[in-house]
Amino acid sequence: MTKNEISSKSGVILSQNAALLAFLGAVAFLVLLTILHVLEPEFNPLWRLISEYELGYYGWMMSLAFISFSVSIFALIVAIRSYVKTTVGRIGLAMLSIIGAALIGAAIFITDPITTPANAFTTSGNLHNLCGVIVILGFPITITLIGRSLAKNQAWASIRRRILWITAMVWSGLFVFYGSYIIFMMGKSGIGPDVLIGWPNRYLIVVYILWVMIVAGYTRWRASMS
Repeated sequence: MTKNEISSKSGVILSQNAALLAFLGAVAFLVLLTILHVLEPEFNPLWRLISEYELGYYGWMMSLAFISFSVSIFALIVAIRSYVKTTVGRIGLAMLSIIGAALIGAAIFITDPITTPANAFTTSGNLHNLCGVIVILGFPITITLIGRSLAKNQAWASIRRRILWITAMVWSGLFVFYGSYIIFMMGKSGIGPDVLIGWPNRYLIVVYILWVMIVAGYTRWRASMS
């Protein structure tokens, strides 16, 4: 084999392994989050946010879940970077790395309870909220940029429609979450059991994770065909 062939083969193997790690990291997040619904039932999913699982006895599991998601994000960047050839797509990859870092921040800086008044937030809680905003608002924009770049790559022709649909679902997750917050907060001075944003929050994070799983799964399959 020539040097170019060896380099190409190494790149394919790296992409395969990184895609597998991205997929497994996303699965680990979902598994940990599901288990926490059982272990910490005091955080009612009707109105409590997933970050609040960090406040319970098994809070380390939620922090581990955020780390798993972060690992998944960084692994996905490695897996798909050879397919992202446009400037817009590369900007998307850079933004995705920021989101990965924000997820680590969400794991390190523990949130405050959702019922905490704005003037009583701790430094840790404020930093967690900042990281959360980066992830929640940044993810749809980021994956749209990356998706546009992948759509122009002929190797991704067979999955373009699927990418389009999961991207639309990601945006719907953002709108459903913030839309429910606006609706349920009308006429209220603070968040309580009647502000039903818990499941919209979970829908948002699940569709974000599904985007990662679909892209990682296809990348691994694509690399195996090379």
